Amino acid sequence: MAGNASCKWDAGNGWMGAYRGQLQDGKPHGHGVLIDAADGDEYDGNFKAGKFHGRGRATYGHLDQYDGEWNDGNYHGHGVRTYDYGSSKYDGQIGRDTSELQSHHDLVCRLLLEKKKKKHNTHIPYIGIQALNQPLTK
Repeated sequence: MAGNASCKWDAGNGWMGAYRGQLQDGKPHGHGVLIDAADGDEYDGNFKAGKFHGRGRATYGHLDQYDGEWNDGNYHGHGVRTYDYGSSKYDGQIGRDTSELQSHHDLVCRLLLEKKKKKHNTHIPYIGIQALNQPLTK
């Protein structure tokens, strides 16, 4: 049975929080919005059997965003991934193997650190990328 509702939902890809939108058989299916309880990140788009699927936009804080196609909870197809209020972006095809996008994200992080080093005339070590959509770790 399909309908609109609100509930807590775990999308299975690190996103868990308040969902509002269409449900089918007790799972998000169709259009909806999921707001992550841990950090307030927001996904607004299509779901299929409880996972991000089809067209959708994920906003990570106020700095970063991905707007594009999803498949089974992952970036997949054409998408635009912006960083640092849109000052840098990747616009292109993304598959389950997001190595091209991760390489671009890695480069953007390096450039932003260089910009900060020059601005503050300090040494800030580059610590790398752990994984896409994950915080930097040492």
